[in-house]
Amino acid sequence: MQDQALVRKAKDALRARVKDQPWFHGIAIVPRGNDLILRLNVSPTVDDSELPHEFAGIPIEIVRLEGYERRGP
Repeated sequence: MQDQALVRKAKDALRARVKDQPWFHGIAIVPRGNDLILRLNVSPTVDDSELPHEFAGIPIEIVRLEGYERRGP
């Protein structure tokens, strides 16, 4: 299993990089099998080529959400 502290740092760094994108809705750490990955919540209309699918060696699951409002900064 990946080190939770490293995954949290990657999550924070990715959020800082994409938080101002109009398609960004949120980011989370989620389990996948025996590992931890990042889940990126995005607008359903974003072009897939704009999205990262891995960050700092950690896979990213893309979740397209309609009618979602960001909570917090």
